[in-house]
Amino acid sequence: MFAAQAPTHNVRWIVVAEQSRGKGVGRALMAEAMGRFVRGSGSVEVVTFGADHPGARVSGARAFYERLGFTPAEAVDPGPEGGSRQVFRLAVT
Repeated sequence: MFAAQAPTHNVRWIVVAEQSRGKGVGRALMAEAMGRFVRGSGSVEVVTFGADHPGARVSGARAFYERLGFTPAEAVDPGPEGGSRQVFRLAVT
């Protein structure tokens, strides 16, 4: 899910089944959402697992966003299970 409220757009949720990871599915989903909803300059932000969260390694989310050009930014409130969370941000022009 994607929230398009310029100038800051938010990725609310993206999940790719484990057996489909590494095949370009996530990249295609992000490209489609950004192509449809991002207009003009601003940023795209997503909150994902913090570096110390066990889910960070299992899901590959942090590495995924970094490969797309997002950079780690500020920490945010922990997730519902108590694990750390961090914003990743991508500048768009």
